[in-house]
Amino acid sequence: NCPQRCTRHHRCIGHAPLYLDVRSLTMSQTSRPEIVQPIDKEIQLPCANCSNKTDHKVLTAVKQLFNASGGAYTEVTYYNIVMCGGCKDVSFCKENSNSEEFDVDDDGEIYHPSTFVVFPPRLNGRKLVDDIHSIPHGIATIYKEMHSALCSGNYILTGIGIRALLEAIVNNKKANGVNLAEKISNLVKLGLITLDGADILHAIRLLGNKAAHEVVANSLSELNAAVDVVEHLIASVYLIPQKAKLLKAKTARARKARSSADKKAVAK
Repeated sequence: NCPQRCTRHHRCIGHAPLYLDVRSLTMSQTSRPEIVQPIDKEIQLPCANCSNKTDHKVLTAVKQLFNASGGAYTEVTYYNIVMCGGCKDVSFCKENSNSEEFDVDDDGEIYHPSTFVVFPPRLNGRKLVDDIHSIPHGIATIYKEMHSALCSGNYILTGIGIRALLEAIVNNKKANGVNLAEKISNLVKLGLITLDGADILHAIRLLGNKAAHEVVANSLSELNAAVDVVEHLIASVYLIPQKAKLLKAKTARARKARSSADKKAVAK
C-alpha cells in the first residue's frame, strides 16, 4: 500500500521508496520468446483493408514475459499474426498487459486490460482513397506519407503533410500566386473549386501553418476533418475528371459500334 494513501487503480510508483526502483533494475528478467498457438482467440481491431473494426482471428503468436522486483511486477507481451474476419486481410498486432494496471469487469472480477499496437498503422474508418494509382506520383507519395503519419498518431507531421499536399496540388495545376494563399484563390479562376471551397482550403492551410511554423499539433478530430477535405479535393481534381473521361470514351465507342451495326443492317 502507498504510504501517502493515494487512490489509484494500480500500484503506486510515484510514492514508492527509492529502493524499489533499484531492485527493478537489478532483479529484472525477460523470458525467451515462446511460440504459442491460440485456440479460437479473436481481437477486435480496425482492418487496414476494409476500414472497419472487425474481429481478427489470431493465427499464431509469440509470447514474452518480463519480471521485475522479484516478481512483484510482471509484463506479458504477445506478438500476434492476425486475420480480419471479414476481408481476410492479414496483419500484425502487438498486445501488452502488466500486473500494475487492472480493471473490474461486469461480474466484479479483476482483470488486466491489454493495449494494442497494429501494423500497418491504421485508424478505424480511415482508408486510402480508391484508385490512388490514378493520382500523379508525387502527390500520391505525399498523400500516403500524410495518411501514415495520421494513422501512427504523429499529428504534427500530419498537419505539415496536409499543407505540403495542398502545395503540391496547386503547383501541379499551375495555379498562379506568390504564396499558397494566392494559389488557392487562383484555383477558383481556373474553375477547379468554388469560392466556398477556397474558404475551406484556406482554413486547412492555416491548420497546416500551425503545425509547420508553430510546431503545434492539431486534434485528431480537426485532422480527420482536414483529411476529408483534402481527399475530396483529390477526387474532384483528379479522380472524377478521369472517370468522366473514361465514361465519355466508352460512350463514344458504344455509339460508334451502334452506328456501324445500323449501317450493316441497312446494307443488308
